[in-house]
Amino acid sequence: MSTFSEKIRILRKNREWTQAQLAEALSVSESTVQKWEVDKNAPPVSEIKRLAEVFYLPATSLIDDAIDIPEFIYLESIPAEDFYPRNAAMDSTPHKVYDAGLKNYANLHRFLNKAGEPYSAIYVGRDERLSCERDHEQGMIDYWNQGESKLPIIGWSPVTGSIFM
Repeated sequence: MSTFSEKIRILRKNREWTQAQLAEALSVSESTVQKWEVDKNAPPVSEIKRLAEVFYLPATSLIDDAIDIPEFIYLESIPAEDFYPRNAAMDSTPHKVYDAGLKNYANLHRFLNKAGEPYSAIYVGRDERLSCERDHEQGMIDYWNQGESKLPIIGWSPVTGSIFM
């Protein structure tokens, strides 16, 4: 079981953000974020709603202690050209692979797409199943873990919440 303060820390670290970066995204001070993470202060309801928006989660995921948020564990970096069916021209940066608590033996990959934008993808072995912009990563992870992962999908739209092939 994860407490509210642990969830904020885990979600921030999973995004590879500093306390200052989260504070900036929420328009609060860095010391405010620090107090939330060490459980010295609890944010008001309006800030909990804003945290949920920033992390693309329902607010209940933050306040319900029975809901755990997995901490991503860095595993390795793999050259983009090692992936099939992708070729090196599609991804110009190595994939950083994380254990993100995904079901069905999947791993989370982070990389920069050919336009240099931060992207995330869910892979099973060397096969990409879902991908999205990094900002929408948590929604993609939640979708995967809700059991839709048996579909042969390669993309997820955070705008519509739908998948595409």
